Amino acid sequence: MINFMYKYILKNKVLFFFNIVLIILCASTEIVKAYLFKYLLDSATISTYDDFIYAVIYCIGFLIISFTIYILSDLVDIRITKKSLTNLKNNLFKSILKKDITTFNGNNTSKYISMFTNDINMLNVDFFENIKSLIYYITVFIMSFFGILSISYYFIISILVLGYIPVLISNLFMKKIASLKKDYSDKLYEFTNKLNDMMSGFEIIKSFNLEHFSNTKFSNINTDVEKANSNVKLIESLLSNINSICSLFLFLFNMLLGVYLIINKQITVGALIATVQLMNNIINPLGNLVEIKNKIKSINLIYKNIEDEINIKTTDQFDYVEKNIFCNKIQLKNVSFSYDKDKVILKDFSYTFLKNKKYAIVGSSGSGKSTLLKLISKYCVNYEGDIFIDDVNLKCLNYKNLNTLMSLINQNIYVFNDTIKNNICLNQTYVENKLSNTFKQSGLTEFVDNLPLKEDTMIEENGKNFSGGEKQRIAIARALIRDTPILLIDEATSALDNINRYNIEKAILNLPNITSICITHNINEELMKMYDEIIVLDKGSIVEVGKYTDLIAQNGYFSNLISQVPNNEAMSM
Repeated sequence: MINFMYKYILKNKVLFFFNIVLIILCASTEIVKAYLFKYLLDSATISTYDDFIYAVIYCIGFLIISFTIYILSDLVDIRITKKSLTNLKNNLFKSILKKDITTFNGNNTSKYISMFTNDINMLNVDFFENIKSLIYYITVFIMSFFGILSISYYFIISILVLGYIPVLISNLFMKKIASLKKDYSDKLYEFTNKLNDMMSGFEIIKSFNLEHFSNTKFSNINTDVEKANSNVKLIESLLSNINSICSLFLFLFNMLLGVYLIINKQITVGALIATVQLMNNIINPLGNLVEIKNKIKSINLIYKNIEDEINIKTTDQFDYVEKNIFCNKIQLKNVSFSYDKDKVILKDFSYTFLKNKKYAIVGSSGSGKSTLLKLISKYCVNYEGDIFIDDVNLKCLNYKNLNTLMSLINQNIYVFNDTIKNNICLNQTYVENKLSNTFKQSGLTEFVDNLPLKEDTMIEENGKNFSGGEKQRIAIARALIRDTPILLIDEATSALDNINRYNIEKAILNLPNITSICITHNINEELMKMYDEIIVLDKGSIVEVGKYTDLIAQNGYFSNLISQVPNNEAMSM
Protein backbone atom coordinates (compact mmCIF):
# COMPACT_ATOMS: atom_id res chain seq x y z
CA MET A 1 0.00 0.00 0.00
CA ILE A 2 2.82 2.42 0.86
CA ASN A 3 4.41 1.73 -2.55
CA PHE A 4 1.20 3.11 -4.04
CA MET A 5 1.91 6.45 -2.31
CA TYR A 6 5.60 6.53 -3.20
CA LYS A 7 4.81 6.41 -6.89
CA TYR A 8 3.17 9.83 -6.63
CA ILE A 9 6.33 11.29 -5.10
CA LEU A 10 8.55 9.56 -7.67
CA LYS A 11 6.55 11.03 -10.56
CA ASN A 12 8.67 14.14 -9.87
CA LYS A 13 12.03 12.33 -9.91
CA VAL A 14 14.24 15.38 -10.55
CA LEU A 15 12.61 17.43 -7.81
CA PHE A 16 12.66 14.46 -5.44
CA PHE A 17 16.38 13.83 -6.07
CA PHE A 18 17.12 17.53 -5.58
CA ASN A 19 15.09 17.47 -2.37
CA ILE A 20 17.06 14.48 -1.03
CA VAL A 21 20.32 16.33 -1.71
CA LEU A 22 19.00 19.37 0.17
CA ILE A 23 17.77 17.22 3.07
CA ILE A 24 21.21 15.60 3.35
CA LEU A 25 22.77 19.07 3.37
CA CYS A 26 20.29 20.14 6.09
CA ALA A 27 21.30 17.10 8.12
CA SER A 28 24.97 17.93 7.54
CA THR A 29 24.49 21.36 9.14
CA GLU A 30 23.63 19.60 12.42
CA ILE A 31 26.96 17.74 12.36
CA VAL A 32 28.87 20.88 11.40
CA LYS A 33 27.13 22.72 14.26
CA ALA A 34 28.34 20.11 16.77
CA TYR A 35 31.97 20.41 15.61
CA LEU A 36 31.63 24.19 15.53
CA PHE A 37 30.65 24.12 19.22
CA LYS A 38 33.67 21.93 19.92
CA TYR A 39 35.93 24.35 18.06
CA LEU A 40 34.53 27.38 19.97
CA LEU A 41 35.02 25.80 23.40
CA ASP A 42 38.45 24.45 22.60
CA SER A 43 39.38 27.91 21.20
CA ALA A 44 38.42 29.47 24.53
CA THR A 45 40.71 27.16 26.49
CA ILE A 46 43.70 26.44 24.29
CA SER A 47 43.70 28.92 21.33
CA THR A 48 44.51 32.60 20.58
CA TYR A 49 42.51 35.77 19.86
CA ASP A 50 43.02 35.20 16.11
CA ASP A 51 41.30 31.84 16.45
CA PHE A 52 38.36 33.67 18.02
CA ILE A 53 38.08 35.99 14.99
CA TYR A 54 38.07 32.97 12.70
CA ALA A 55 35.40 31.39 14.88
CA VAL A 56 33.16 34.47 14.44
CA ILE A 57 33.62 34.31 10.66
CA TYR A 58 32.85 30.58 10.67
CA CYS A 59 29.66 31.17 12.70
CA ILE A 60 28.40 33.90 10.34
CA GLY A 61 29.16 31.78 7.28
CA PHE A 62 27.48 28.79 8.89
CA LEU A 63 24.30 30.80 9.62
CA ILE A 64 24.07 32.13 6.05
CA ILE A 65 24.66 28.73 4.44
CA SER A 66 22.26 26.94 6.83
CA PHE A 67 19.50 29.50 6.22
CA THR A 68 19.86 29.16 2.43
CA ILE A 69 19.82 25.35 2.50
CA TYR A 70 16.77 25.14 4.79
CA ILE A 71 14.78 27.68 2.75
CA LEU A 72 15.55 25.85 -0.52
CA SER A 73 14.68 22.50 1.06
CA ASP A 74 11.29 23.75 2.29
CA LEU A 75 10.45 25.31 -1.08
CA VAL A 76 11.26 22.11 -2.98
CA ASP A 77 9.40 19.96 -0.43
CA ILE A 78 6.29 22.16 -0.70
CA ARG A 79 6.40 21.89 -4.48
CA ILE A 80 6.74 18.08 -4.41
CA THR A 81 3.86 17.76 -1.94
CA LYS A 82 1.69 20.06 -4.04
CA LYS A 83 2.35 18.11 -7.24
CA SER A 84 1.90 14.72 -5.51
CA LEU A 85 -1.39 15.64 -3.84
CA THR A 86 -2.67 17.27 -7.03
CA ASN A 87 -1.93 14.11 -9.05
CA LEU A 88 -3.46 11.91 -6.38
CA LYS A 89 -6.69 13.91 -6.22
CA ASN A 90 -6.87 14.17 -10.02
CA ASN A 91 -6.51 10.39 -10.37
CA LEU A 92 -9.08 9.78 -7.65
CA PHE A 93 -11.57 12.10 -9.35
CA LYS A 94 -10.94 10.56 -12.78
CA SER A 95 -11.52 7.07 -11.39
CA ILE A 96 -14.84 8.17 -9.90
CA LEU A 97 -15.95 9.75 -13.18
CA LYS A 98 -15.18 6.49 -15.00
CA LYS A 99 -17.78 4.63 -12.95
CA ASP A 100 -21.18 3.87 -14.37
CA ILE A 101 -24.12 5.51 -12.61
CA THR A 102 -25.18 2.33 -10.81
CA THR A 103 -21.70 1.75 -9.36
CA PHE A 104 -21.38 5.41 -8.37
CA ASN A 105 -24.72 5.36 -6.60
CA GLY A 106 -23.62 2.23 -4.72
CA ASN A 107 -21.72 4.57 -2.37
CA ASN A 108 -23.00 7.59 -0.53
CA THR A 109 -21.58 10.80 -2.05
CA SER A 110 -20.33 11.70 1.43
CA LYS A 111 -17.84 8.82 1.15
CA TYR A 112 -16.27 10.43 -1.91
CA ILE A 113 -16.24 13.88 -0.28
CA SER A 114 -14.68 12.39 2.85
CA MET A 115 -11.90 10.85 0.73
CA PHE A 116 -11.05 14.20 -0.86
CA THR A 117 -11.09 16.08 2.42
CA ASN A 118 -10.52 13.95 5.52
CA ASP A 119 -8.53 11.04 4.05
CA ILE A 120 -6.34 13.17 1.76
CA ASN A 121 -5.64 15.51 4.68
CA MET A 122 -4.57 12.55 6.83
CA LEU A 123 -2.26 11.40 4.02
CA ASN A 124 -0.78 14.88 3.77
CA VAL A 125 -0.11 15.09 7.52
CA ASP A 126 0.94 11.49 8.22
CA PHE A 127 2.68 10.57 4.97
CA PHE A 128 3.85 13.45 2.76
CA GLU A 129 4.97 15.69 5.63
CA ASN A 130 6.73 12.78 7.30
CA ILE A 131 8.68 11.56 4.25
CA LYS A 132 11.01 14.56 4.42
CA SER A 133 11.42 14.09 8.18
CA LEU A 134 12.12 10.38 7.69
CA ILE A 135 14.98 11.02 5.25
CA TYR A 136 16.29 13.86 7.42
CA TYR A 137 16.35 11.86 10.66
CA ILE A 138 17.94 8.80 9.06
CA THR A 139 20.69 10.97 7.56
CA VAL A 140 21.28 12.85 10.83
CA PHE A 141 21.34 9.57 12.74
CA ILE A 142 23.96 7.99 10.46
CA MET A 143 26.19 11.08 10.34
CA SER A 144 25.96 11.62 14.09
CA PHE A 145 26.68 7.95 14.73
CA PHE A 146 30.01 8.13 12.91
CA GLY A 147 30.71 11.56 14.41
CA ILE A 148 30.38 10.18 17.96
CA LEU A 149 32.36 7.09 16.97
CA SER A 150 35.25 9.37 15.99
CA ILE A 151 35.19 10.87 19.53
CA SER A 152 34.63 7.75 21.69
CA TYR A 153 33.18 4.32 20.99
CA TYR A 154 31.85 4.08 24.60
CA PHE A 155 28.94 6.39 23.68
CA ILE A 156 28.05 4.25 20.66
CA ILE A 157 27.81 1.08 22.78
CA SER A 158 25.35 2.71 25.21
CA ILE A 159 23.27 4.18 22.35
CA LEU A 160 23.01 0.84 20.55
CA VAL A 161 21.98 -1.02 23.71
CA LEU A 162 19.59 1.52 25.23
CA GLY A 163 18.32 3.03 21.97
CA TYR A 164 16.50 -0.15 20.95
CA ILE A 165 14.00 0.16 23.83
CA PRO A 166 11.69 2.78 22.17
CA VAL A 167 11.75 0.82 18.89
CA LEU A 168 10.59 -2.31 20.70
CA ILE A 169 7.81 -0.41 22.53
CA SER A 170 6.56 1.24 19.30
CA ASN A 171 6.13 -2.12 17.61
CA LEU A 172 3.78 -3.15 20.39
CA PHE A 173 1.53 -0.13 19.72
CA MET A 174 1.54 -0.21 15.91
CA LYS A 175 -1.53 -2.36 15.21
CA LYS A 176 -3.56 -0.53 17.84
CA ILE A 177 -2.79 2.88 16.34
CA ALA A 178 -3.66 1.64 12.82
CA SER A 179 -7.00 0.31 14.08
CA LEU A 180 -7.82 3.57 15.88
CA LYS A 181 -6.96 5.67 12.81
CA LYS A 182 -9.21 3.52 10.63
CA ASP A 183 -12.00 3.98 13.17
CA TYR A 184 -11.39 7.75 13.12
CA SER A 185 -11.56 7.79 9.31
CA ASP A 186 -14.85 5.84 9.39
CA LYS A 187 -16.29 8.23 11.98
CA LEU A 188 -15.24 11.23 9.86
CA TYR A 189 -17.04 9.70 6.87
CA GLU A 190 -20.18 9.17 8.94
CA PHE A 191 -19.93 12.73 10.29
CA THR A 192 -19.60 14.17 6.76
CA ASN A 193 -22.48 12.01 5.57
CA LYS A 194 -24.87 13.06 8.35
CA LEU A 195 -23.86 16.72 8.18
CA ASN A 196 -24.42 16.78 4.42
CA ASP A 197 -27.80 15.09 4.95
CA MET A 198 -28.91 17.68 7.52
CA MET A 199 -27.69 20.66 5.48
CA SER A 200 -29.53 19.36 2.40
CA GLY A 201 -32.68 18.79 4.46
CA PHE A 202 -32.57 22.17 6.24
CA GLU A 203 -36.03 23.20 5.00
CA ILE A 204 -37.55 19.95 6.27
CA ILE A 205 -35.88 20.41 9.66
CA LYS A 206 -37.33 23.91 10.00
CA SER A 207 -40.75 23.07 8.56
CA PHE A 208 -41.32 20.08 10.85
CA ASN A 209 -39.75 21.59 13.99
CA LEU A 210 -36.92 19.08 14.04
CA GLU A 211 -34.31 21.44 15.54
CA HIS A 212 -34.10 19.58 18.86
CA PHE A 213 -33.92 16.19 17.14
CA SER A 214 -31.27 17.44 14.69
CA ASN A 215 -29.22 19.07 17.46
CA THR A 216 -29.24 15.81 19.41
CA LYS A 217 -28.32 13.78 16.33
CA PHE A 218 -25.49 16.17 15.43
CA SER A 219 -24.23 16.22 19.00
CA ASN A 220 -24.05 12.41 19.04
CA ILE A 221 -22.09 12.06 15.79
CA ASN A 222 -19.88 15.03 16.72
CA THR A 223 -19.09 13.38 20.07
CA ASP A 224 -18.33 10.07 18.33
CA VAL A 225 -15.89 11.59 15.84
CA GLU A 226 -14.09 13.65 18.47
CA LYS A 227 -13.92 10.62 20.77
CA ALA A 228 -12.31 8.62 17.95
CA ASN A 229 -9.86 11.48 17.34
CA SER A 230 -9.07 11.65 21.08
CA ASN A 231 -8.38 7.91 21.17
CA VAL A 232 -5.78 8.33 18.43
CA LYS A 233 -4.20 11.31 20.16
CA LEU A 234 -4.13 9.56 23.55
CA ILE A 235 -2.23 6.51 22.36
CA GLU A 236 0.10 8.63 20.20
CA SER A 237 0.71 10.88 23.23
CA LEU A 238 1.42 7.87 25.44
CA LEU A 239 3.89 6.48 22.92
CA SER A 240 5.51 9.90 22.50
CA ASN A 241 5.96 10.31 26.27
CA ILE A 242 7.45 6.82 26.61
CA ASN A 243 9.91 7.67 23.82
CA SER A 244 10.74 10.98 25.52
CA ILE A 245 11.49 9.27 28.87
CA CYS A 246 13.63 6.66 27.11
CA SER A 247 15.48 9.42 25.26
CA LEU A 248 16.02 11.40 28.48
CA PHE A 249 17.39 8.33 30.24
CA LEU A 250 19.76 7.67 27.34
CA PHE A 251 20.87 11.30 27.35
CA LEU A 252 21.52 11.42 31.12
CA PHE A 253 23.38 8.13 31.02
CA ASN A 254 25.70 9.36 28.29
CA MET A 255 26.22 12.70 30.04
CA LEU A 256 27.40 10.85 33.14
CA LEU A 257 29.59 8.69 30.93
CA GLY A 258 31.07 11.85 29.34
CA VAL A 259 31.85 13.39 32.74
CA TYR A 260 33.59 10.16 33.72
CA LEU A 261 35.70 10.24 30.52
CA ILE A 262 36.66 13.91 31.14
CA ILE A 263 37.76 13.08 34.72
CA ASN A 264 39.93 10.34 33.27
CA LYS A 265 41.22 12.82 30.62
CA GLN A 266 40.04 10.63 27.75
CA ILE A 267 38.08 13.50 26.08
CA THR A 268 38.00 17.32 26.31
CA VAL A 269 35.07 19.49 27.45
CA GLY A 270 34.67 20.63 23.84
CA ALA A 271 34.48 16.98 22.75
CA LEU A 272 31.79 16.37 25.38
CA ILE A 273 29.73 19.34 24.11
CA ALA A 274 30.09 18.05 20.53
CA THR A 275 29.12 14.57 21.71
CA VAL A 276 26.04 15.95 23.52
CA GLN A 277 25.02 17.83 20.39
CA LEU A 278 25.56 14.76 18.21
CA MET A 279 23.81 12.59 20.77
CA ASN A 280 20.75 14.84 20.47
CA ASN A 281 20.90 14.09 16.76
CA ILE A 282 20.70 10.38 17.59
CA ILE A 283 18.37 10.27 20.58
CA ASN A 284 15.77 12.70 19.20
CA PRO A 285 15.75 11.19 15.68
CA LEU A 286 15.53 7.71 17.21
CA GLY A 287 12.33 8.65 19.01
CA ASN A 288 11.05 10.63 16.04
CA LEU A 289 11.79 7.80 13.63
CA VAL A 290 9.70 5.49 15.76
CA GLU A 291 6.78 7.96 15.72
CA ILE A 292 7.10 8.61 11.98
CA LYS A 293 7.23 4.89 11.25
CA ASN A 294 4.05 4.41 13.29
CA LYS A 295 2.28 7.32 11.59
CA ILE A 296 3.13 6.14 8.09
CA LYS A 297 2.13 2.54 8.79
CA SER A 298 -0.91 3.49 10.87
CA ILE A 299 -2.70 4.88 7.82
CA ASN A 300 -2.22 1.77 5.69
CA LEU A 301 -5.98 1.29 5.66
CA ILE A 302 -6.44 4.87 4.41
CA TYR A 303 -3.94 4.19 1.61
CA LYS A 304 -5.84 1.03 0.78
CA ASN A 305 -9.21 2.77 0.55
CA ILE A 306 -7.88 5.34 -1.90
CA GLU A 307 -5.79 2.81 -3.84
CA ASP A 308 -8.79 0.49 -4.21
CA GLU A 309 -10.90 3.40 -5.42
CA ILE A 310 -8.32 4.47 -8.01
CA ASN A 311 -7.58 0.92 -9.21
CA ILE A 312 -11.18 -0.27 -9.32
CA LYS A 313 -12.08 -1.83 -12.63
CA THR A 314 -14.56 0.50 -14.35
CA THR A 315 -16.81 0.08 -17.31
CA ASP A 316 -14.44 2.13 -19.48
CA GLN A 317 -11.89 -0.68 -19.21
CA PHE A 318 -14.05 -3.13 -21.11
CA ASP A 319 -14.10 -3.51 -24.91
CA TYR A 320 -17.12 -1.84 -26.45
CA VAL A 321 -18.66 -1.53 -29.89
CA GLU A 322 -18.39 1.87 -31.57
CA LYS A 323 -21.80 3.23 -32.55
CA ASN A 324 -22.48 6.87 -33.39
CA ILE A 325 -25.63 6.64 -35.54
CA PHE A 326 -29.15 5.53 -34.61
CA CYS A 327 -30.69 3.80 -37.61
CA ASN A 328 -33.88 1.86 -36.92
CA LYS A 329 -35.08 0.84 -33.45
CA ILE A 330 -34.70 0.30 -29.74
CA GLN A 331 -35.67 -3.25 -28.89
CA LEU A 332 -36.26 -4.85 -25.50
CA LYS A 333 -36.47 -8.64 -25.33
CA ASN A 334 -37.75 -10.40 -22.22
CA VAL A 335 -36.30 -7.78 -19.89
CA SER A 336 -36.80 -8.28 -16.16
CA PHE A 337 -35.42 -6.15 -13.36
CA SER A 338 -35.64 -5.81 -9.60
CA TYR A 339 -33.82 -3.68 -7.03
CA ASP A 340 -34.11 -6.57 -4.62
CA LYS A 341 -35.29 -10.16 -5.00
CA ASP A 342 -38.56 -9.59 -3.20
CA LYS A 343 -39.92 -6.88 -5.48
CA VAL A 344 -39.91 -7.24 -9.29
CA ILE A 345 -40.09 -3.85 -11.05
CA LEU A 346 -40.15 -5.05 -14.68
CA LYS A 347 -41.20 -8.55 -15.65
CA ASP A 348 -40.50 -10.18 -19.03
CA PHE A 349 -40.82 -6.83 -20.81
CA SER A 350 -40.62 -6.94 -24.62
CA TYR A 351 -41.24 -4.04 -26.97
CA THR A 352 -39.74 -2.32 -30.03
CA PHE A 353 -39.51 1.49 -30.29
CA LEU A 354 -39.15 2.59 -33.90
CA LYS A 355 -37.05 5.50 -35.13
CA ASN A 356 -38.70 8.96 -35.24
CA LYS A 357 -41.86 7.73 -33.53
CA LYS A 358 -43.30 9.40 -30.42
CA TYR A 359 -44.22 7.16 -27.48
CA ALA A 360 -46.04 7.94 -24.24
CA ILE A 361 -45.56 5.70 -21.19
CA VAL A 362 -48.40 5.82 -18.66
CA GLY A 363 -49.33 3.80 -15.62
CA SER A 364 -49.90 4.01 -11.92
CA SER A 365 -47.15 4.84 -9.46
CA GLY A 366 -44.67 1.95 -9.09
CA SER A 367 -45.61 0.34 -12.40
CA GLY A 368 -41.99 0.49 -13.67
CA LYS A 369 -42.10 3.56 -15.93
CA SER A 370 -39.01 5.35 -14.63
CA THR A 371 -37.09 2.09 -14.31
CA LEU A 372 -37.77 1.35 -17.97
CA LEU A 373 -36.08 4.60 -19.02
CA LYS A 374 -33.18 3.96 -16.65
CA LEU A 375 -32.58 0.59 -18.32
CA ILE A 376 -32.75 2.04 -21.83
CA SER A 377 -30.31 4.82 -20.85
CA LYS A 378 -28.03 2.26 -19.16
CA TYR A 379 -28.36 3.81 -15.71
CA CYS A 380 -28.91 0.26 -14.49
CA VAL A 381 -27.19 -2.73 -16.12
CA ASN A 382 -27.98 -5.64 -13.80
CA TYR A 383 -31.13 -6.68 -15.66
CA GLU A 384 -32.14 -9.97 -17.25
CA GLY A 385 -32.92 -10.18 -20.95
CA ASP A 386 -31.56 -7.99 -23.76
CA ILE A 387 -31.83 -4.40 -24.90
CA PHE A 388 -30.67 -3.48 -28.38
CA ILE A 389 -29.94 -0.15 -30.06
CA ASP A 390 -30.47 -1.22 -33.65
CA ASP A 391 -28.62 -4.55 -33.67
CA VAL A 392 -26.08 -3.69 -30.97
CA ASN A 393 -26.62 -4.98 -27.45
CA LEU A 394 -26.84 -2.06 -25.03
CA LYS A 395 -24.29 -3.70 -22.71
CA CYS A 396 -21.76 -3.57 -25.56
CA LEU A 397 -22.06 0.22 -25.93
CA ASN A 398 -19.93 2.51 -23.79
CA TYR A 399 -21.49 5.51 -22.09
CA LYS A 400 -19.77 8.11 -24.26
CA ASN A 401 -21.20 6.59 -27.43
CA LEU A 402 -24.59 6.07 -25.89
CA ASN A 403 -24.77 9.67 -24.68
CA THR A 404 -24.26 10.93 -28.22
CA LEU A 405 -27.35 8.95 -29.24
CA MET A 406 -29.77 9.81 -26.44
CA SER A 407 -30.62 12.43 -23.85
CA LEU A 408 -32.55 11.81 -20.64
CA ILE A 409 -34.63 14.48 -18.91
CA ASN A 410 -34.96 13.13 -15.42
CA GLN A 411 -37.40 13.79 -12.58
CA ASN A 412 -34.48 14.71 -10.32
CA ILE A 413 -33.22 18.04 -11.61
CA TYR A 414 -29.72 19.18 -10.77
CA VAL A 415 -28.35 22.60 -11.72
CA PHE A 416 -24.75 23.68 -11.25
CA ASN A 417 -23.60 26.83 -9.45
CA ASP A 418 -22.96 28.54 -12.80
CA THR A 419 -24.73 30.66 -15.41
CA ILE A 420 -27.95 29.63 -17.13
CA LYS A 421 -26.06 29.37 -20.41
CA ASN A 422 -23.34 27.13 -18.99
CA ASN A 423 -25.95 24.94 -17.28
CA ILE A 424 -27.62 24.37 -20.65
CA CYS A 425 -24.58 24.18 -22.96
CA LEU A 426 -22.46 22.18 -20.45
CA ASN A 427 -19.09 23.33 -21.78
CA GLN A 428 -20.13 22.88 -25.43
CA THR A 429 -20.18 25.66 -28.02
CA TYR A 430 -23.37 26.31 -30.02
CA VAL A 431 -24.29 29.03 -32.51
CA GLU A 432 -26.29 31.86 -30.94
CA ASN A 433 -29.60 31.12 -32.70
CA LYS A 434 -29.37 27.50 -31.52
CA LEU A 435 -29.48 28.68 -27.90
CA SER A 436 -32.36 31.09 -28.55
CA ASN A 437 -34.36 28.36 -30.36
CA THR A 438 -33.80 26.02 -27.42
CA PHE A 439 -35.05 28.74 -25.04
CA LYS A 440 -38.20 28.94 -27.13
CA GLN A 441 -38.74 25.16 -27.22
CA SER A 442 -38.27 24.84 -23.46
CA GLY A 443 -40.39 27.87 -22.55
CA LEU A 444 -37.42 29.88 -21.22
CA THR A 445 -37.48 32.86 -23.61
CA GLU A 446 -39.67 35.24 -21.61
CA PHE A 447 -38.09 34.22 -18.31
CA VAL A 448 -34.49 34.77 -19.57
CA ASP A 449 -35.34 38.03 -21.35
CA ASN A 450 -36.67 39.50 -18.07
CA LEU A 451 -33.41 38.80 -16.22
CA PRO A 452 -30.89 41.70 -16.04
CA LEU A 453 -27.99 39.48 -17.14
CA LYS A 454 -30.13 37.30 -19.43
CA GLU A 455 -28.54 33.86 -19.99
CA ASP A 456 -25.43 34.97 -18.05
CA THR A 457 -27.42 35.06 -14.81
CA MET A 458 -25.76 32.95 -12.10
CA ILE A 459 -27.66 30.02 -10.62
CA GLU A 460 -26.93 29.77 -6.91
CA GLU A 461 -26.14 26.58 -5.00
CA ASN A 462 -28.81 23.91 -5.70
CA GLY A 463 -30.65 26.53 -7.78
CA LYS A 464 -32.14 28.14 -4.68
CA ASN A 465 -32.73 31.45 -6.52
CA PHE A 466 -34.89 29.66 -9.13
CA SER A 467 -38.26 27.96 -8.82
CA GLY A 468 -38.78 24.24 -9.43
CA GLY A 469 -40.46 24.97 -12.76
CA GLU A 470 -37.62 27.23 -13.90
CA LYS A 471 -35.03 24.59 -13.06
CA GLN A 472 -37.11 22.01 -14.88
CA ARG A 473 -37.17 24.12 -18.03
CA ILE A 474 -33.39 24.52 -17.84
CA ALA A 475 -33.08 20.73 -17.65
CA ILE A 476 -35.34 20.37 -20.67
CA ALA A 477 -33.27 22.92 -22.62
CA ARG A 478 -30.08 21.08 -21.59
CA ALA A 479 -31.38 17.93 -23.32
CA LEU A 480 -32.96 19.60 -26.37
CA ILE A 481 -29.90 21.65 -27.37
CA ARG A 482 -27.87 18.47 -27.93
CA ASP A 483 -30.12 17.30 -30.81
CA THR A 484 -29.66 13.62 -30.00
CA PRO A 485 -31.80 11.28 -32.13
CA ILE A 486 -33.34 9.67 -29.01
CA LEU A 487 -35.03 11.68 -26.27
CA LEU A 488 -36.11 10.02 -23.01
CA ILE A 489 -38.41 12.13 -20.83
CA ASP A 490 -39.32 11.17 -17.27
CA GLU A 491 -42.18 13.46 -16.15
CA ALA A 492 -40.08 16.43 -17.20
CA THR A 493 -42.93 18.96 -16.92
CA SER A 494 -44.34 17.92 -13.53
CA ALA A 495 -43.33 21.20 -11.84
CA LEU A 496 -44.77 23.44 -14.58
CA ASP A 497 -48.12 25.13 -14.82
CA ASN A 498 -50.67 23.70 -17.26
CA ILE A 499 -49.95 26.23 -20.03
CA ASN A 500 -46.16 25.78 -20.01
CA ARG A 501 -46.59 22.04 -19.62
CA TYR A 502 -48.81 21.91 -22.68
CA ASN A 503 -46.60 24.18 -24.82
CA ILE A 504 -43.35 22.37 -24.03
CA GLU A 505 -44.75 18.88 -24.51
CA LYS A 506 -46.32 19.96 -27.80
CA ALA A 507 -43.02 21.49 -28.97
CA ILE A 508 -41.20 18.23 -28.18
CA LEU A 509 -43.81 16.18 -30.02
CA ASN A 510 -43.38 18.39 -33.09
CA LEU A 511 -39.61 17.91 -33.20
CA PRO A 512 -38.68 16.17 -36.48
CA ASN A 513 -36.26 13.24 -36.67
CA ILE A 514 -36.52 12.56 -32.95
CA THR A 515 -37.49 9.29 -31.31
CA SER A 516 -39.10 10.34 -28.03
CA ILE A 517 -40.18 8.08 -25.18
CA CYS A 518 -42.06 10.17 -22.66
CA ILE A 519 -43.40 9.28 -19.23
CA THR A 520 -46.25 11.70 -18.82
CA HIS A 521 -48.97 12.53 -16.35
CA ASN A 522 -50.40 15.23 -18.61
CA ILE A 523 -53.51 13.44 -19.86
CA ASN A 524 -54.51 16.07 -22.38
CA GLU A 525 -56.56 14.65 -25.24
CA GLU A 526 -54.95 16.84 -27.91
CA LEU A 527 -51.45 15.88 -26.80
CA MET A 528 -52.30 12.22 -26.33
CA LYS A 529 -53.53 12.04 -29.91
CA MET A 530 -50.11 13.30 -31.14
CA TYR A 531 -48.32 10.20 -29.82
CA ASP A 532 -47.79 7.36 -32.28
CA GLU A 533 -48.36 4.87 -29.48
CA ILE A 534 -49.29 4.92 -25.82
CA ILE A 535 -47.83 2.13 -23.72
CA VAL A 536 -49.77 1.36 -20.55
CA LEU A 537 -47.86 -0.35 -17.72
CA ASP A 538 -49.08 -2.11 -14.61
CA LYS A 539 -46.89 -4.02 -12.14
CA GLY A 540 -43.91 -4.02 -14.51
CA SER A 541 -45.74 -5.40 -17.57
CA ILE A 542 -47.46 -3.96 -20.62
CA VAL A 543 -51.24 -4.22 -20.25
CA GLU A 544 -52.28 -2.13 -23.25
CA VAL A 545 -50.66 -0.54 -26.32
CA GLY A 546 -52.21 1.65 -28.97
CA LYS A 547 -53.22 5.11 -30.11
CA TYR A 548 -55.28 7.30 -27.82
CA THR A 549 -58.60 6.85 -29.62
CA ASP A 550 -58.16 3.07 -29.82
CA LEU A 551 -57.36 2.75 -26.12
CA ILE A 552 -60.37 4.87 -25.15
CA ALA A 553 -62.60 2.73 -27.40
CA GLN A 554 -61.33 -0.45 -25.68
CA ASN A 555 -62.67 0.91 -22.39
CA GLY A 556 -59.90 -0.97 -20.57
CA TYR A 557 -57.12 -0.15 -18.11
CA PHE A 558 -56.11 3.14 -19.80
CA SER A 559 -59.69 4.32 -19.97
CA ASN A 560 -60.05 3.55 -16.28
CA LEU A 561 -56.96 5.67 -15.50
CA ILE A 562 -58.43 8.55 -17.51
CA SER A 563 -61.70 8.33 -15.62
CA GLN A 564 -59.87 8.84 -12.32
CA VAL A 565 -58.67 12.30 -13.41
CA PRO A 566 -61.34 15.01 -12.93
CA ASN A 567 -61.81 17.23 -15.96
CA ASN A 568 -58.80 15.79 -17.71
CA GLU A 569 -56.37 17.59 -15.38
CA ALA A 570 -52.83 16.38 -14.78
CA MET A 571 -52.58 13.00 -13.16
CA SER A 572 -49.63 11.53 -11.32
CA MET A 573 -48.98 8.41 -13.33
